[in-house]
Amino acid sequence: QTLHYNLHDFNITQNLAALSVNYKINPVLSLGGSYKFEYILVGGKDYDIGHSIGPSVIISEGRGFFTEIQYRYKYTSFKDNDLFMNNSERNGHNSLISVKQNIPVSSIVIGEVGYVYDRDTAKEDFWKYDGNKVFASLNVRLPSRFFLNLYSEYYAKDYDSTNPFSDKARRDETGTYSISATRLFTDNVSISLSETYINNSSNIDVFAYNRSITTLLVNVRF
Repeated sequence: QTLHYNLHDFNITQNLAALSVNYKINPVLSLGGSYKFEYILVGGKDYDIGHSIGPSVIISEGRGFFTEIQYRYKYTSFKDNDLFMNNSERNGHNSLISVKQNIPVSSIVIGEVGYVYDRDTAKEDFWKYDGNKVFASLNVRLPSRFFLNLYSEYYAKDYDSTNPFSDKARRDETGTYSISATRLFTDNVSISLSETYINNSSNIDVFAYNRSITTLLVNVRF
């Protein structure tokens, strides 16, 4: 649940149910799969309903190195409402493939690098896009059960056709940078504090924005 200080109509409620399975064939190869159901409300009104499913393969190269390859198919049904009257124009599916490499730098530092390609379809061509993302992160284990994470990504989206707000096809380039600190109190309880900065540049001014997000997360596992 996100709550806005001023823009109450944009408070977001996310309901997510997920099921995942993993089978280790041998010390080198593991297979996985997942299904997720997502139901989102914005300002208390229906925004979208999504179903996603996909397999994954994890290949262990030894000494903490491993590669994860994942495919995901997601269908999303967007709902029209007073705020988003033409939201259903975005109805369609998203196909995604990602490759991630885990890199143990030392006994207390683990790095990750990866690449993601996704193709999004919709009723209207100006919502369809091809996306390319590269990302990297560092996870550092500190004393007293503290953990530090540094993350950055670059995500470019090229849309298929002329946008209604312009006479050209839209292109967005998004840079995301975050830092988070986590304190593990027990094996099942932790608290994380993070700061995320997002810069979205676009060749159509109405879609360009900067955003800073501060997050406090309490995680409890049962």
